[in-house]
Amino acid sequence: MSVLTGAPVLLRQKLETATNIYIANFGISNALWPRCLKNSYVETFSHPSALQFLQKDDKDGFVANAMANEWTARGIRPNKGTASRWYNVSKIFESTSADIWIHRCDDDIWWTISLPEPFSISFHPSHAPEASAGDEVFHTAKPTIAWSRTDLAGRRLSWKGAHPKARHFLATEATLQRLSKDYAPYALAMIIGADLTAWHKLPLWEKVLLDSRKGEVSISTAKQNAAYEMALTAWNTTRNSNGQTAERTVKNKEFGFANVLELETFVNKLLSIQEGICAISGLTLQYRDSCDDPAMLCSLDRIDSNGHYERGNLQVVCRFINKWKSDAPDDEFRRLLHVVRDPNAYMSE
Repeated sequence: MSVLTGAPVLLRQKLETATNIYIANFGISNALWPRCLKNSYVETFSHPSALQFLQKDDKDGFVANAMANEWTARGIRPNKGTASRWYNVSKIFESTSADIWIHRCDDDIWWTISLPEPFSISFHPSHAPEASAGDEVFHTAKPTIAWSRTDLAGRRLSWKGAHPKARHFLATEATLQRLSKDYAPYALAMIIGADLTAWHKLPLWEKVLLDSRKGEVSISTAKQNAAYEMALTAWNTTRNSNGQTAERTVKNKEFGFANVLELETFVNKLLSIQEGICAISGLTLQYRDSCDDPAMLCSLDRIDSNGHYERGNLQVVCRFINKWKSDAPDDEFRRLLHVVRDPNAYMSE
């Protein structure tokens, strides 16, 4: 394994030319993090039945297998969107090279750079909550340089010392999340040890800092507020649509929960299951307390637009996705979104 040591100029060049910056967790409850730190790599795990599909780059087979044989960390079968995300995550771990990886552990912010060496696969006992004695999973590990919790100037990267706004995007509920072009430069500057004042003076950053001094709104609280807002909107939409008389047909958007609180609890669970990710686009959902792009705010979507607000027919998506989808069938909208993302694949079919 190659290691970059004693060469701050070379290391800075590696950082500045990195392809992606990922915020990552490692395994259920970060169980794989001690191994990653000790062995200098990034690592994820998958169900043994998934290996054959990953080796053949068979995404459809992987997704179908996951939906039939695997479980989420919350103990339910994954839907198609979740299974597709698992496949994409596995492929990122396999192929990552010259990418920056960031991980928070307690009060430390750690970072590393993935190396071009090939990934390795090994089998280990499963640490999933539903696992039985003897159950195994396979780990995919990709070599990196040694993990560091200091910037290039040798200053410790403290979570508590980070700007409140930065803490919103330097952590993720998902296995990994690639930082957008809006936040990647900040993370890079933080690791290099550059001056961050220009970001901190931005109006939104100053507002978040001011709010934090009044009593910081945690990510957890922001998620709960979003769940309540979506539940209340669904209730009001249902109430306003039922019993209306109009020249056109108005759909009866039946409310399939006992009350707003019951739906709020369900939506909060959905947000956790989706790991803070839009169920359709895979983009990071934003919460009103720290939003810098209203189009990315959470929005409750009925999978079947002709169906009701009930269990099995709800997903959380970005606001713009819900607007774009409108009354379109879910599968058809996902297909068209894929065409927009990859027109070359569509033309080759």
